Amino acid sequence: MSSEGTGIIRPGMTHLLVGNLQEQLHDLGFAVDDPVNFFGPGTSRALCDFQSRKGLPVTGEIDDRTWKELFRTTVLPNDLTAAAGGAPVNALDSTVTVNINIGARRLMVFRGSGLLGPFPVAVGKPATPTPVGTFSILNKIVNPGGVYGSRWLGFTTQGHGIHGTNRPQSIGHAVSNGCVRMYNRDVETIFPVVAVGSPVIVVVSSGSAPHPVFNPAPAQPRPGGGDRVHTVRPGESLYAVARLYGTTVEAIMRANNLSSTIIYPGQQLVVP
Repeated sequence: MSSEGTGIIRPGMTHLLVGNLQEQLHDLGFAVDDPVNFFGPGTSRALCDFQSRKGLPVTGEIDDRTWKELFRTTVLPNDLTAAAGGAPVNALDSTVTVNINIGARRLMVFRGSGLLGPFPVAVGKPATPTPVGTFSILNKIVNPGGVYGSRWLGFTTQGHGIHGTNRPQSIGHAVSNGCVRMYNRDVETIFPVVAVGSPVIVVVSSGSAPHPVFNPAPAQPRPGGGDRVHTVRPGESLYAVARLYGTTVEAIMRANNLSSTIIYPGQQLVVP
């Protein structure tokens, strides 16, 4: 944690934390005219107005006292990519994978052959999109408060995270600064299951998933010959299965009478 009076967000910074600061100031009635995520003179002026109104030292930067007053919560680490600061960190379960589908605005957590979700989420707006690729959970924070809601799960070194929200009406829309927002009740459901180190796979749609980090089992021939049968592993997409066997998503969907590209761990697919 930062010490009293030590700035954790300062003018000149470009960071997701600045975007969340700007959102909070706007919600409290302090106009900010800087670009999203950039701590320019407009953000500094709004912050000075807030500090003056609250009887705080007018520094134009974020220190512990200002953060607590702004977000009504304990101060976050200097950077959300830092250690979780006392949050419970469960042992890594290698069967757990978090899948985020930006196009569908859905998040699912696979655990072995089980599934939590799908949960509706809000994702990054076009100017500040949610990053696509394979990541892992870097830190966990309980009750970060403010725009972060009741739980935080960081997954990039740039400060992107899965978190709750104080704007439940935003869920289902592309409106965030790049983070993935969930209803507080939903992020509280996945929080104890997901560990620091758990893979996070973010795709634009089910058909564009990167290869997840696991070794898929080879498909087994069907009794009597003919098409193969593939057992879906956690984090695996229909696109990944198709590439593995040199076929197409459409061919697998036809062979299995699928009306959606969503597949689940333990599901058996006929591979033509």
